[in-house]
Amino acid sequence: TAVGEKSAALQCADGEWSVTLSGGLTQVADPQRDSGGESYQVPLPRTAFHSTLLDRQKIAGQVSLEPYVRDGYLYGYRIAWLKPGGDFQQLGLLPEDVITSLNAVPASQPGPFMQAVNGLRGQSSFSLAVDREGERIDYTYLLQ
Repeated sequence: TAVGEKSAALQCADGEWSVTLSGGLTQVADPQRDSGGESYQVPLPRTAFHSTLLDRQKIAGQVSLEPYVRDGYLYGYRIAWLKPGGDFQQLGLLPEDVITSLNAVPASQPGPFMQAVNGLRGQSSFSLAVDREGERIDYTYLLQ
């Protein structure tokens, strides 16, 4: 589906999450990728993680994401900026990483992807796939 400028909004208990796509992007499912690459399991403190999820200002003060386009298609979200030593860096993420999926939901589908983000509350684990310099890295986070 071609995207001139489209917005997706999700109403949730703590407000509205929204994503706007512009610039002639085309929205597609996550491209077929080799499942090879690195894989990590990372334990996280459940209370601190859920606290961060609920505080949008804290999130905005620690990470900046922007749409990442590959071959004319929305591919995921590039980490444009990451607070050194912040919560998101402790997840193993680095500046320039491209988030390609969350719990197997492709980041190239903004509506379902935002629903997956909202659905993190209350889960005991989640998975995140990133593209780092062309290599896929899979993270599994275990909330303890």
